[in-house]
Amino acid sequence: VAQKPDLIACDAGSTDPGPYYLGSGIPFTNATAVKRDMTLMLKAARELDIPLVIGTCGGAGANPHLMREVGILKEIAAENNLSFKLAVITSEFEKEYLAVVHGTPEAEATLRDLLGRDKARKMTYVAAQPAKGVQEAVLHYQTLASSDTLTKVRIQLETGRTHQIRVHMSYLGYPLVGDPLYGNRKNNYDFPGQALHAYALGFVHPRTGEELYFEAPLPEHFTSVLKQLGDM
Repeated sequence: VAQKPDLIACDAGSTDPGPYYLGSGIPFTNATAVKRDMTLMLKAARELDIPLVIGTCGGAGANPHLMREVGILKEIAAENNLSFKLAVITSEFEKEYLAVVHGTPEAEATLRDLLGRDKARKMTYVAAQPAKGVQEAVLHYQTLASSDTLTKVRIQLETGRTHQIRVHMSYLGYPLVGDPLYGNRKNNYDFPGQALHAYALGFVHPRTGEELYFEAPLPEHFTSVLKQLGDM
């Protein structure tokens, strides 16, 4: 502070606490210690009229961790009569996908499984019980249209595990069209790769608080396979 810096910044995630804290929403940092350190930094930043940047809040940086730190920050401001502009940037985004799967799943469902990763085979698998390296995975899906043998579904992810959608749907018995790794049916639709498209992304603007939502148009090969199926 004596050297008059242009910025005060700290990273609360330099120590990786593992997947439990991220998935459970429980911060691994002590709230009393966080408040003590944050008070020192915030008062110094306001005294010098410079920004204070705190990254990976709560150790893991998920929304529950972030909001606890925001609450502590507001407590400090009230107790010390400090005023400032606060920008909150979340690391969690709303992601939606479109997929075409074999079979006819239920109209909508939430899938919640434990996923592990076989590094030797470079595959993700559904685990029977918790273990080292196994993480909870959650997604929601809704069916949009179907033919005799295929269904178009919309999928929202709560977690972002490697190959999560492909593994979830295959384990449920409805593998993605064209999935050479987790599918068990021949690809008869001339589709390059699996029929999965990240089509929408939503997040809250960190400065204005506006809810933003963006859609990506379907690629040509995805549209063409839908036409082959009767434009579902």
